[in-house]
Amino acid sequence: MNNDWYEGAARELSFFTTTEIIKAYTSMQKKYGIAFYSVLFHSKKGVLRMIRKKSELNAIIDFIEHQSEEFVIGQFKKALSLYEKLKKALQKKALTQGKFQKVISLCEELWAYNMFCIYFTYATERKRVKEISGRNYALVAKVRNEICNVLILERFLRHQKIDLSELNGREIQLYLDKKELPDEKELKERREEYLIFMQDLKATRIPRSKIQSTLIHYIEDADYTHLRELKGIVAFKGNVSGPARIILRKKDLHLLKKGEILVTLSTSPDFVPYLLKSVGIVTDYGGVVSHAAIIAREEKIPCIVGTKIATKVFKNGDFVEVDAEKGVVRKIK
Repeated sequence: MNNDWYEGAARELSFFTTTEIIKAYTSMQKKYGIAFYSVLFHSKKGVLRMIRKKSELNAIIDFIEHQSEEFVIGQFKKALSLYEKLKKALQKKALTQGKFQKVISLCEELWAYNMFCIYFTYATERKRVKEISGRNYALVAKVRNEICNVLILERFLRHQKIDLSELNGREIQLYLDKKELPDEKELKERREEYLIFMQDLKATRIPRSKIQSTLIHYIEDADYTHLRELKGIVAFKGNVSGPARIILRKKDLHLLKKGEILVTLSTSPDFVPYLLKSVGIVTDYGGVVSHAAIIAREEKIPCIVGTKIATKVFKNGDFVEVDAEKGVVRKIK
């Protein structure tokens, strides 16, 4: 097993958004000369894990660290401008072939800039990048808070006459033109589990029968049952305790009760109406300018992000302490 591979992110994303991310890495490489070149996209019950290389992440962070502040801010402003155009294009609910061509073109241009903005937040561990982020926090927070993986388009596609987020861009065009869809067996498999392997920016779908053997070759499936304490990054200080509520999918947000600790992969704008119920927030992924961190500071909710494995360590009902002074989450009972 090559220890350069690691689980770099996991979140609830549609098949459509997954295929757009794959295309976005090519766009990022063309625009900036840098990208992730090899990624395993493993989706199970709608939750996507992205398994990638540490060396490629470090190369991206190195690239971002050496950009001028003027260049960095230009990328954030361009991302926000394109996002506003995309929102305007999605105001009319009816989706035609012509409208989709316009929307997908805007989306794919936006994704290149969005990728830069996403990995800029990964680079804030570097002093110079952190300083740039601090001086321009309002803009950085606005982009990371609003754009958030271009989920506005995913939500729009979900609410058409049929759920178009289960299709890729080419299939959506075919449906709008000829009302043709992939067969139900294929759609069912996408809902249940799929693995796409991108190597040198070229994507290959791995057969269902070979998914587990392929994953095991690249990343270890570890046992976390013995762990009772995790460390992460403090997003907003405080010390709270309460029962854990593990939320992996947006459809389960209604289960979050007042006084509970939200433990999740990462957050998105869909989480915001529910977050005020929680007394603390813990995420697997994210940094000091991730969506969860920004919302936690705005709402003054003690929050620890970037624990990597909190959703695997804690279970619903575990009584946990969030020590967001020291960046520690521990199981009390």
